[in-house]
Amino acid sequence: IDDLTTIRGRFDGVLKVAGMPSVRPHILPFALAKLSKIHPDLCVRITAGSFNTLANDLFSGDIDIIVGGTRSGIGHSDLQVEVMGQDRICLVAGVQNPISQREDISIDELDRARWVMPVPGQPSHDIFMNCITKSGIQMRASATETGAITTLRGLLMATNAITIGPRFQTYHEQQHRQLKVLPFKLKDDDWPIGLISRKNAPPPNAIKPFILCLKEAIEETESHNL
Repeated sequence: IDDLTTIRGRFDGVLKVAGMPSVRPHILPFALAKLSKIHPDLCVRITAGSFNTLANDLFSGDIDIIVGGTRSGIGHSDLQVEVMGQDRICLVAGVQNPISQREDISIDELDRARWVMPVPGQPSHDIFMNCITKSGIQMRASATETGAITTLRGLLMATNAITIGPRFQTYHEQQHRQLKVLPFKLKDDDWPIGLISRKNAPPPNAIKPFILCLKEAIEETESHNL
């Protein structure tokens, strides 16, 4: 945190937060909107990048904390995770996609489907691929790979492709009936969300207002039935 100070219960300075793809479209902006009402003088600098890059930035002190799916932090001995809520991994398609109208979807249909996937090299990519494999799905068609949520959203709404990812990542599109979660239960679909920080250097106490707002944003989103 750059020059973050507490004056009469108010915070000012710069809070440096890294947002993972699963929280950047909805959870993180929702939390920041809450924070701005309580501490309007606090500047928050949002950083994006691959998990390995963000982890290195965390170790060097260039960012204060990572927010996102905490499964990405598992296996890194120098990182600690704090789970603040539960999302789940699901299959998503555009509402115009014929498969979205089905109440029962076979594995064979998913085998033959066109897919939009996260780019390789990210922990989330490996987690999602493992989830697909455990669920018995064999992706026969070539997949389009993207790390940009806007590209993902555009492809799903313009084509008959499907994707896999955390449910809250496409929260707004589901609310506006542009995208739909498919009725297919995946294996190993847990997606806890929360904070990732350095094990031996926890975030300073001044970050607490942001954490409280983040927790509220997660809890309110969890309470909505998508």
